Amino acid sequence: MKNPSDKTLIHSVYVIHQVTGVCVIYRKYGTIEFNEDLIAGFLTALGDFSKEVTRGKGNLKILDMVVYNIHLVFRNKILVAAASDKKDSKEIAQNKLEIILNNFLDRYLPIFEDWKGDVRLFDEFKEYVDYTLRNGKAAEVPRALPLLKIFDKDYKKAQKALKKATTLGEDILEESLSVEWKQKRMPEQIIKQGMLTESEYKIAHLCDGSKDINEIAEEIGITSERAQLIIEKLDRLDLIKLIKL
Repeated sequence: MKNPSDKTLIHSVYVIHQVTGVCVIYRKYGTIEFNEDLIAGFLTALGDFSKEVTRGKGNLKILDMVVYNIHLVFRNKILVAAASDKKDSKEIAQNKLEIILNNFLDRYLPIFEDWKGDVRLFDEFKEYVDYTLRNGKAAEVPRALPLLKIFDKDYKKAQKALKKATTLGEDILEESLSVEWKQKRMPEQIIKQGMLTESEYKIAHLCDGSKDINEIAEEIGITSERAQLIIEKLDRLDLIKLIKL
């Protein structure tokens, strides 16, 4: 299981002058990146198209690219765009880009009245972008692992044993990783009473403190949004607890 603290969520950021289509600032924090000239031209055209479609009354704010998102903010012919992971908080990412755009315009808007295309004029702003986005982790959402409450005591024992295993050797490690306790089941009467459907009952038992909502969704073959709704229902029924990392 990956440690979320080792993971960059906002992978790359682009500040683009829409009049010329030039990317004046580019910052890379993760693995998702694009050719600066190509992305600048594409997003400039897309921004113009969105204004045309909405007759100037709105802007496209996010592009869903299946495995990642591209966030967009426009104003005064300046576009700030960022590629982020799906798990990234859309609201936080959008807010951070707005902050970056506001500060960029405050500092540099007059320059564009007679700008000759020298992008070096904006180099000092790169440090501000890094600081504002925490080098890509500004929109990181704390990872929460749902745990079915009937597993709670055994889960805590396993966690304690796992800590001991780091100093007491492989035999203790194998013992600590025993998953027999995960075979416990809630009474099936819960289904008969209509509290849970069969699929919800099955998903509840995947809440073993080792998987987050997205991983549970992938294992069971449903969307993350659907899994989120089921986890929220289990939480309202007081059947699970959330372990925040």
